[in-house]
Amino acid sequence: MTNLPIFTEPIMLAIPKKHPLATQPTVTVADIQSLPLIMLATNSPLRRTIDEAFEAKKIALTIGSTTDDPATLRSLINQGLGITFFPQLTWAYDQQAPFVLRELADFPLNRTIYLSSSFTKGHPMTTMIAKTLKEFFPKK
Repeated sequence: MTNLPIFTEPIMLAIPKKHPLATQPTVTVADIQSLPLIMLATNSPLRRTIDEAFEAKKIALTIGSTTDDPATLRSLINQGLGITFFPQLTWAYDQQAPFVLRELADFPLNRTIYLSSSFTKGHPMTTMIAKTLKEFFPKK
């Protein structure tokens, strides 16, 4: 199996526009630590990335509810029902969304997206797919 890094994307906070934190220019860990977050289930790679980052710093988050389905999580966010973590590029944030994205000022999060293939690293198919994905997800 070959794993090629395609890009690294910021993991932001999705905050309903009517929430008091949405108007703050910066958001810190202390601002969200006691808030009940909506999260993906622990079997999600995104959730594992977030959990591992906070556990490494010995920071405990308050999880209010979880779902196995990213579409359900996005629906809950769109309804303004809570705060969650939101991959900025792959989840295609729309400026018209009923929430804003904020970086955790004191603890920025990122994840790397990989292309996993059974082809060898230099295989033309792997190279073409990796190039296409890199062009599709422009850097922000």
